[in-house]
Amino acid sequence: MDPATLENALEKKCRNHAWLAWILLLTCSPLIFVASHLSSYVFLGGNPSFFCYIPELVETNWTKEQIREISSPGLEKQSCVHYARNYSLLKELDFEEALSYCNKRPKPHVVKCKNYIYEEEVFHETIISEWDLVCDDLPLRSTAQGTVAFGKLFGAVVFGMISDRYGRKRIFIFSCTLLTVVGPSAAFVHSYAMFIILRLLIGVANSGIFETGYTLVMEVHKNKLYFWDTLFLFTSMTAIPNQFLL
Repeated sequence: MDPATLENALEKKCRNHAWLAWILLLTCSPLIFVASHLSSYVFLGGNPSFFCYIPELVETNWTKEQIREISSPGLEKQSCVHYARNYSLLKELDFEEALSYCNKRPKPHVVKCKNYIYEEEVFHETIISEWDLVCDDLPLRSTAQGTVAFGKLFGAVVFGMISDRYGRKRIFIFSCTLLTVVGPSAAFVHSYAMFIILRLLIGVANSGIFETGYTLVMEVHKNKLYFWDTLFLFTSMTAIPNQFLL
């Protein structure tokens, strides 16, 4: 089909605003899931209180606060060290006797935690408690969201060039399919490295959906119909403000 014929056909089709609204609905619908993945970090990266896991004290069935009071210096909400006490001896005592025993003796030196106990009153389970992303590994917490931003940057560059060659529709459908696969998969992986890879792909898919979707809406109608461009952009900014923050 020659460009003139295609232009005339498209002009006639664009007179049907119901068709344009349908195109807008199809391109905007995936943005709901894009927004969900971007805002999920608020819950995934929830930072609960924690302290050192002491196997001997856990066996005593003391409360978490009692274990913290015996083992953690300063009763801090997040403690990366614990007292080097004789916990094998303390576990044979009840809590009051153990506390009295500790108060009558000088405080010992502290050592780094090997494992942790997490408070679950606010956050039941997060990537922090799943992979112990605390203390020395704390930077890995923000990596989970930073990887999505890097994936969006990479996807914007790559999918922009590929969509010019193979078409917006194909890349848009591929991006939606990719997000459908990698999004739920990230919830079931047991490896932090695999989780980061999937978060990267989520970012790539996000750019593929947003960039090609917006361009597709612009290209399917005549230049004078700026209403649909504005509506798409407003919908996108309302659904995923983080697109413009990351």
